[in-house]
Amino acid sequence: MANNTELRLRYGELQAFLLLAGFSDALIRGEPLLEERLRLIPGGWRDFRLMRAKGEPLVRALHQTFPKNKRDAVFAEWKRLEVSVDPKPPLGLPQREKEAHVVVPLDALEELVDVVTDWECTTCMLDGKQQKACKLRKRLESLYLYDLPEPGGLCPFALRSRRAAWEGAGQG
Repeated sequence: MANNTELRLRYGELQAFLLLAGFSDALIRGEPLLEERLRLIPGGWRDFRLMRAKGEPLVRALHQTFPKNKRDAVFAEWKRLEVSVDPKPPLGLPQREKEAHVVVPLDALEELVDVVTDWECTTCMLDGKQQKACKLRKRLESLYLYDLPEPGGLCPFALRSRRAAWEGAGQG
């Protein structure tokens, strides 16, 4: 095998290496978060641990193939690395407004939902079929990140609004 430490480091290779290093670090950080779900998949936990166990040594060995004069700089870049996943921008305008999606900061979305539910849902007494017909509930469900209970009893947005008002009343 040739002396790999003399191979020239190209920009595309560096980007691919940093992506692989970031992926390896993300596996390590994600392990405790995904363990329970991975154990539900036959062989999932074993496969995940295998990827995690092989990832770090592979990244370190790959790093050793870089030119000596570049290793320190690449290592410094590697240790400052933060992995993020960004959605691709749409290729064109959606044909219908219902197909358009917008990325909104979670804090802003939660604040808007709080304002709307405090204004519109505080006195709501709809239940069952009436909830299914509520246009505001449908809109809020499309914005809300978590699963909502099936319609029945009081609407969860009405309960959420009253709970927030009750919890805030005791503070002063």
